[in-house]
Amino acid sequence: MAKAMSAEEVRKIFLTHVRSSARRWAEHPKERTVRQRCDALAFSILSIFDGTSMDLPAMDLVLRPMPEDTQYCIDNGEDWFEDGQVINDCVLHEEYFNAPDGSEEDEDEADQG
Repeated sequence: MAKAMSAEEVRKIFLTHVRSSARRWAEHPKERTVRQRCDALAFSILSIFDGTSMDLPAMDLVLRPMPEDTQYCIDNGEDWFEDGQVINDCVLHEEYFNAPDGSEEDEDEADQG
């Protein structure tokens, strides 16, 4: 009888995908710089969160700061992280190369194959 997957089952699928991505980019047959391989791995992992993996749906990344950290920031006039805030109400793997650090120039090199 069909049932909802347990957190443990989903975690196993997720970690298998991450390990597979790491192995694929470590052993990629094309000549790549270390930076290009790291960017490609980051892109692949973000794609998993975005739900573009065949085996997993999209996932929410939810902030869970320690209460004392929030209070520390408030007490010191600093911005804090809001508990429960979902940070991926977008397509993260598409936004990765639009970062202000100039990494968009490597976008063509971090394809998925």
